[in-house]
Amino acid sequence: MNNRQKVRTDILYYLSHPYTSYGDADLNRDNAILIECNLCNENNLSVINPVGLPLGFDNEFAMKKCRSLYDACDAIIFCDNWNKSQGCMTEHKWTVEDGKPKYRYRNGELIVMDDYQEYLDSVLDPRD
Repeated sequence: MNNRQKVRTDILYYLSHPYTSYGDADLNRDNAILIECNLCNENNLSVINPVGLPLGFDNEFAMKKCRSLYDACDAIIFCDNWNKSQGCMTEHKWTVEDGKPKYRYRNGELIVMDDYQEYLDSVLDPRD
């Protein structure tokens, strides 16, 4: 984790990671679980990871479940390619509406997300 950032360990984080609408669902799930483990074990954070929801739900039902999990959290962490996922974009909209703190997870570090970081993510994603 970036030592320059003071990340609170006394709050609950929601992990926003592409799952079914961008890339391979199985690889996305595995990667999200690895990130969750890193955040919990290495950084002592409490994280809710919605990719544990089973596949097969229609998008509307799945996003309602995600919204319930999100509402229980104090902040959100966006992972690589968040801006290419319909679900992550919906979750981003929620943070804009309610003002929860936003973080970007990249290369094992958390970075506070601001409008400039969001712009950079939208035009300069290194995984393209």
